[in-house]
Amino acid sequence: MSELVSFQMSLLRDIFERAERDPQATFEFVPQREGILCGVTQGIQVLQSLGKHPFQFWALDEGAALIPGEVAVRVRGYFLRVAPQITSFTGQIALASGWGTAARDLVLAAAPLPVILTSAYSLYPTSGIEFECATVIGGCLPLNDPRQRGLIPRSLILLMGDTVKAAHAFNELLPRELPRLIRADTFYDDADEAVRVALAMGDKLFGIVLDEEEERNPISSDLLKRVRAQLDLAGFPRVKMFVSGNLTIERVTEWKEAQAPLDGFFAGETLARAAPIPFSVELKEGDSKPLARRGLTPGTTPNLRLKKIEVE
Repeated sequence: MSELVSFQMSLLRDIFERAERDPQATFEFVPQREGILCGVTQGIQVLQSLGKHPFQFWALDEGAALIPGEVAVRVRGYFLRVAPQITSFTGQIALASGWGTAARDLVLAAAPLPVILTSAYSLYPTSGIEFECATVIGGCLPLNDPRQRGLIPRSLILLMGDTVKAAHAFNELLPRELPRLIRADTFYDDADEAVRVALAMGDKLFGIVLDEEEERNPISSDLLKRVRAQLDLAGFPRVKMFVSGNLTIERVTEWKEAQAPLDGFFAGETLARAAPIPFSVELKEGDSKPLARRGLTPGTTPNLRLKKIEVE
């Protein structure tokens, strides 16, 4: 809870306690743009973080479409116990819904190729679980996907000074059941490095990964086709090709339209930077009496898609 929210809640608590009241309040959360709802489970945990207190909770299903102006979540409980966490709860579902919506859009653009989740450096450390849950709801494959676990860290390649040496060291210690995916764009031309790695690893190599960086290392469809052609000529048509890095819907669409020979994508940082879905929060009932500020209809807003969720 921020210092400002704490200050405001302290004043409200003093006012209502002086009046010997703790009114039962109903809050509704309304998205301001299209997307999918995520973060409900974690949001309930936020509401419960101030200790056990009775409240009722209604929400759309996780992953359900958000329609601007339509109620997505409704919370009813004693004001002084629920209100302190409303800001945190709103931030939770706004961030998670933004991540999930970005994942959904990227997955739709990439289909039928898979989008495999990778870690994101720009996330706050405690947000990792929420980020993974939201992006998986959006259609990404999770962090424990075998292809993600079998992807060589670039730091190993850089520290060992040679991609082939790093690939051999990685291969020796990686569990046998995991596929081996090697980054082939660190020191040499992408196609040359892909062939070097394939020749060195032989049947152990599952795939190569190229990193898309819009300014430093843009990956064109022609480059992807050249890498594929050289792998095929060297006798490795079964080696898969993936792209990671700065994946945007526009770039993925461009590769698909050009029929670039890809087998999937790794995405993380781009999704982590997605804009949150903004939600308005309205107080619609006080002690079961309809309420609303000017311009809104007093009382709860009907939405047949809302489902009551039992909370302890």
